[in-house]
Amino acid sequence: EDRLLSCFAKADPPDVVVLSDYGKGVLTDSVISKLIGMAREQNVPVVVDPKSNRFERYKGATVITPNLKEFCEASGRKVDPHDEELMAASAQRLCQSAGISAILITLGELGMALWTPEEGFCKLPSNAKEVYDVTGAGDTVAATLALALSSGAGLPMAAIISNAAAGIVVGKTGTSTVRPEELAEALSPHIEDKVLNAQSLIERIKWWRLLKKRIVFTNGCFDLLHAGHLHVLHQAAALGDRLLVGLNTDASIRRLNKGPERPLIPENERALLVSSLNCVNAVVLFDEETPLELIRQVKPDILVKGADYRIDQVVGREVVEENGGKVVLVDLLPNKSTTILINRLRGDTIGPAAAATAGASRPIVQDAP
Repeated sequence: EDRLLSCFAKADPPDVVVLSDYGKGVLTDSVISKLIGMAREQNVPVVVDPKSNRFERYKGATVITPNLKEFCEASGRKVDPHDEELMAASAQRLCQSAGISAILITLGELGMALWTPEEGFCKLPSNAKEVYDVTGAGDTVAATLALALSSGAGLPMAAIISNAAAGIVVGKTGTSTVRPEELAEALSPHIEDKVLNAQSLIERIKWWRLLKKRIVFTNGCFDLLHAGHLHVLHQAAALGDRLLVGLNTDASIRRLNKGPERPLIPENERALLVSSLNCVNAVVLFDEETPLELIRQVKPDILVKGADYRIDQVVGREVVEENGGKVVLVDLLPNKSTTILINRLRGDTIGPAAAATAGASRPIVQDAP
């Protein structure tokens, strides 16, 4: 005991202390009391994964993480996890009598329950899609909770993070670990809106990078969405994990001199139509004549254009290649373009040779089929 406590006293102050009590004799009453005392003197949070049902042994701890069985034993009564009022009262009484600041109770497939004096009682439903093996889930909770607290998270946020981690490990067989990208995936916001503004684009790209997703970028006007557009977008999506589409604004299209009536479809409607495609993960409008600034911001792994371009003509190629990405030219469907559709609607005729090359001679700044 003296050597253990001496090592702790001589070491640099830790960011967090974890007492994982397996009841094997290392964490005696004296060791627990003195470690918690030294941690409190240094304003270091203490996380306890208890074995003993005498929670007063852990007096002064920041948070204790019993499972439901341990919680009931320490409370001296059977507590129905569905009875939130009883759970809240039992949790508060137990913390106050034991001198512990907060309690996080693991409830298996029901998730977790947290009580703190500031926030009161709240339940966190499980994130697990399927439960294969609960081995080590309690250790995962304590470890992740400690990591979050040591990084400056408050207890409610730390509990949310550890709940997500537990939901991951119970979906694996055997004693398992959680990879950072798995935790980022579990915590990432599931936002239905695919049409992004400048700020939401930054956040979305941040999450995709955390998840180690390969980002594909393509751009265009997508005025009168047609089979040629779908062909390009499906090919682009197949090249990576997330497809971001840059969409010219109405003002941008007018500056491209496509004709006095263009665009036929307003930008908000075009954005909704493109975002409704399953192969598209996000759409962002840009007001410049080319998407160069947008490409600089996104730094996609893959930049996609139609095969009617040469590689050296693709706007943003240098930016992508400098960041380790690549440019891919994808095949176009013959005789499929917005110009041909407009001509057909007008009743104009266009020969096969002209149709096959429609749009191919447009300026480089016109980055769309």
